[in-house]
Amino acid sequence: DVSAGQIYFGGTFTKVNGVDRPFAAAIDTSTLAINSWNPEPNAEVRSISVSNGGAVYLGGAFTSLNAPSVVKNYAAAVSPTTGDAVTWNPDFNGPVNAVLHSGTTVTIGGEFTTVNGGRIGSRSAKVDETTGTALSWNPSVNGTINTLAIVGHEVFIGGEFSSAGSLVPRPNAAAFDLVTGELLDWNPSPNSTVLAIAPRAANNTIFLGGYFDKVNGSLDRKHAASVDATSGAANAWNPSVDKVVYSIAVSESGPTAFLGGQFQSVNLPPTGTGVTRINAAAVDLVNGAVKAWDPKVNSIGTVVSIVAEPTRVFLGGYFTSAGGSTSSPFLAAVDPSTGLLSPSWTSPQIGSGVRAMTLNSG
Repeated sequence: DVSAGQIYFGGTFTKVNGVDRPFAAAIDTSTLAINSWNPEPNAEVRSISVSNGGAVYLGGAFTSLNAPSVVKNYAAAVSPTTGDAVTWNPDFNGPVNAVLHSGTTVTIGGEFTTVNGGRIGSRSAKVDETTGTALSWNPSVNGTINTLAIVGHEVFIGGEFSSAGSLVPRPNAAAFDLVTGELLDWNPSPNSTVLAIAPRAANNTIFLGGYFDKVNGSLDRKHAASVDATSGAANAWNPSVDKVVYSIAVSESGPTAFLGGQFQSVNLPPTGTGVTRINAAAVDLVNGAVKAWDPKVNSIGTVVSIVAEPTRVFLGGYFTSAGGSTSSPFLAAVDPSTGLLSPSWTSPQIGSGVRAMTLNSG
């Protein structure tokens, strides 16, 4: 089964290991071989989600698949083995930045204002997993949705907006009931764009990353914060990162939060004295203290996506070296303790950035 033990990834690249793989590809995580999966979207893939039933859902800036015979406006579902498009077709009028399968539905966020070719869907939609038909759920926001996460019957969204629902103030982050679409009380109020949301459901906690430097109105939280999943009130966790955080992966090993972005140091005063970490860092999930993990991403790079598993941490983005290797452009697998390139990993040669990753362990 080509879908088991794969990492699906998407971005702005057009080739992998010299083989045509425009904007989306998959690699076997054991053999490291690129496989035959090839959906061939005609533009950037920004988000990927895999269903238990096998379909791989893509969101991005594309308008067709399978080079380019199948019209799929900004979102598509494809076979996990071939990449051929299936009938699912929500048909948006603008880019999709986040797609997440859950249960029998797919929740989607982005820059669009209509779904199913005309039905109002202001930057968010929930559609049937098989047909792509939009459900009545429609919790609109007045700006862009960059990221979303689902915990139980709640969906948490982050982006660049100022209100949600019926023009209720919700700067850059909001939560809705996944069934009814009702706006919830959760209101962390980051003062700028949110790019990453990572839940830790067992602790009723949501981790945020982005451009913000304050939450809850005036509380200092430079580019990363942990907030209560019910109220949005900030927890003590404060890794204090000097610049933007694009991605957060939560691991119960440690426990650890892996941060990716475009930054140079963490644990800035008053949290600490400042520790150099270039574009990727690991911090304690409880107190925010920086850990020894250091993948040494090149300074002009950006880590956009992180996926953590027990034996490896996958980094995707716009970098040319990572894990102590100069031959690991745009996608790397590193040791979860040291950050050095995983001994079992030979980085594929990718011509441009990786923006989205999903690991399917089978």
